[in-house]
Amino acid sequence: MGWLAEKNTISHNGGVEHFQANMHIEGDYGIVILINRNVSVYGILTTAIVNILNGKEPPALAAGSGEEWPLRVIGLLVLLFIVRSLYVALRWKKVFKVKGLSIAMHFISVGLLHIAVPLLILIAAPLVLQMSWAPLLSFMPGVTHLAFCASIALLVLGLSRIILLIRSLRRKKIDSLFENGYHRIQ
Repeated sequence: MGWLAEKNTISHNGGVEHFQANMHIEGDYGIVILINRNVSVYGILTTAIVNILNGKEPPALAAGSGEEWPLRVIGLLVLLFIVRSLYVALRWKKVFKVKGLSIAMHFISVGLLHIAVPLLILIAAPLVLQMSWAPLLSFMPGVTHLAFCASIALLVLGLSRIILLIRSLRRKKIDSLFENGYHRIQ
């Protein structure tokens, strides 16, 4: 299972959490590389050794395909959104205005972007990928760390903003009662 046969070469690339084994049998020799990390870049080591044994130049290391920049942009946007949410929560009294549209927009924003999307990521990612978060964080570091930590941060910020919103609405209701003739008890 997992063995590849191509012309006169038999190979197997096996990777599990925190470990990778590359086996390559060609002609009269075999190569086994055991690595205590599971990073696909190390697979090029087998090809490099085979090329050297056959008197060829080892392949050059890829300088990067350029495919990772969209993830970096998305990660940066997510981090900026978290910083903005933290700013709004910390400066709540100066930023938030108790008006009908503002209240509705805050409930929609917090409900979708701070509660629904993070819960969807935290629950759906393991279900779709059929793994728990532990191997996801091990096999795909970086992306999954960002998704997991950002989801937790957004949930915490969302709950704090809901609490702040409810307190602001209660305060406005109490203030409007006093404006309508009720007196504060000293």
